[in-house]
Amino acid sequence: MTREMKDSGIEWIGEIPISWDTIQNKYLLNDMYSGGTPTSSNPNFYNDEGIPFVSISDMSGTDYVDSTKKCITEEGRLNKNLKILKPGTIIYSIYATIGAVSELRIPATINQALLALDIKQEMVSQQFYKYCLLGMKDFIFFIANGNTQFNLNAQKVNSFDFPLPPLSEQQQIADFLDEQVSKIDEILEKTKQSIEEYNKLKQAVITQAVTKGLDLNAKMKDSGIDWIGDIPEEWSTTKIFQTFKQVKNKNTGMIESNLLSLSYGHVIRKNINTTDGLLPENFDGYNIIEKDDIVLRLTDLQNDHKSLRVGINSEKGIITSAYLTIRNISNNKSKYFYYLLHTFDICKGFYGMGAGVRQNLNWDELKQLQIIAPSTNEQVEIVDYLDKKTSEIDLLVSKKEQLIKELESYKKSLIYDYVTGKKEVII
Repeated sequence: MTREMKDSGIEWIGEIPISWDTIQNKYLLNDMYSGGTPTSSNPNFYNDEGIPFVSISDMSGTDYVDSTKKCITEEGRLNKNLKILKPGTIIYSIYATIGAVSELRIPATINQALLALDIKQEMVSQQFYKYCLLGMKDFIFFIANGNTQFNLNAQKVNSFDFPLPPLSEQQQIADFLDEQVSKIDEILEKTKQSIEEYNKLKQAVITQAVTKGLDLNAKMKDSGIDWIGDIPEEWSTTKIFQTFKQVKNKNTGMIESNLLSLSYGHVIRKNINTTDGLLPENFDGYNIIEKDDIVLRLTDLQNDHKSLRVGINSEKGIITSAYLTIRNISNNKSKYFYYLLHTFDICKGFYGMGAGVRQNLNWDELKQLQIIAPSTNEQVEIVDYLDKKTSEIDLLVSKKEQLIKELESYKKSLIYDYVTGKKEVII
């Protein structure tokens, strides 16, 4: 039998069962607490054994926080008069990954990007409350403010409107969602692990081909290069400058307007007419680059150990001169050396090569890097083989990523439908 519904009068909630009420968040809270960050320049404020200090990165994608990447001392806590929160406290992100929800499993304090929410459990089930926050996650972007970054504040969070079924029904909904969401999350975790394994396989295939060749019976010799090891006897060693030169071709007078950028190891097109404020006023200082040029981002080697720093270009365009672009000046095949430098990147070979506080690497430093070179014909064979194999693996990864999107969308819809009463838990 279909339940009788009524209009809640609240945009994100829509219709609710006629026996349900709605309520503003402030009436469900005993207290709301905003954190802060002691100055990072004082070494007395941080250590490895102090009070767990929660930031957004400690809670992203998780239901619970039971460890943190950083701890503060009692002196650091008192510097900002930070409150030590008890286990069970709900924490909510108001910056960056806006709308992320977690629960503390340890006594901890929080930074200024988070709010701690102490709810009135005689009025609302803690799990139901958390699911309501997750259920309205899409809507909060419409009420968040900020020019370059969406954010919330305590006043806006206080004004959130929630559905309020009877407490016993809240618990039924929460228990049902716990069970269903747990099943979905288990599949999501296995799918993400599968993607990681495919990516490891892809890199292993690339590394094997570019450093050992395709002939499994080839006689080997020591390359003299630590990160490469043995190579086929017929292969030679060389240095980058013997095959490539640096590209310095400024876009003076806006000769070209096809804007390119290096993103996650791929050279991609960008909208030159965007108004997001992240691009320069003019592009005269950008480099004009050609198809098969290799682009490397060799800045900030000290701090960023995750980015993919090497890409190969597929079309003529312009790219920031902050990137190093190199061009083939020999009969060798650029894409083989792209695969080789990509492997060097995955092996974290660029890290520690740079100079300066932020460890930047320039052409004069990079050009002496020792590399290997099969014959041109073998380079072509290796590239053709890797293009085929990596495309096959990328297709499998793409299907897994699509499954993740579908599961995340289903989970979001499931939570929304049950916390707003569109669907009923049948006991």
